[in-house]
Amino acid sequence: MNVILKENVDTLGSIGEIVRVSSGYARNFLFPKNLAVMADQNNISQVEHQKRALTKKLAKIKSEKEALKAQLEGLSIVLRRKAGENQKLFGSITNQDIAEQLEQKNFKIDRRNIELDSPIKKLGSFKVPVRLMEGVIAELNISVVADVE
Repeated sequence: MNVILKENVDTLGSIGEIVRVSSGYARNFLFPKNLAVMADQNNISQVEHQKRALTKKLAKIKSEKEALKAQLEGLSIVLRRKAGENQKLFGSITNQDIAEQLEQKNFKIDRRNIELDSPIKKLGSFKVPVRLMEGVIAELNISVVADVE
């Protein structure tokens, strides 16, 4: 039996794919959980229409994210922290700190999209990748300077 997947199913495939499964698996698992529909002509044409609409929507979102990427790469964030000997910080700078600084500059970026390998623990300049969407990653310039009081 051929079915069209409505959700990503790890063992079968991704959304919109037409896959061949046993009729029992489809009737007892896929259909009740609303993971798939029967692959008849009506459903196939409906899925094709949804794919075209999704492609247009993704293209629009990608162009918006590319513009945001250009803005973020032109931005430089300066973080002031207390530091001790050998330019080592008291504490560290995490992706949450960077997200808060971005929010102060009117950029709403989720902290989970800031891909900091490990917290920053020393003074200096760093390039931090920010994942805006799949395939669009901005390099954010971060400068950590000593706070003198």
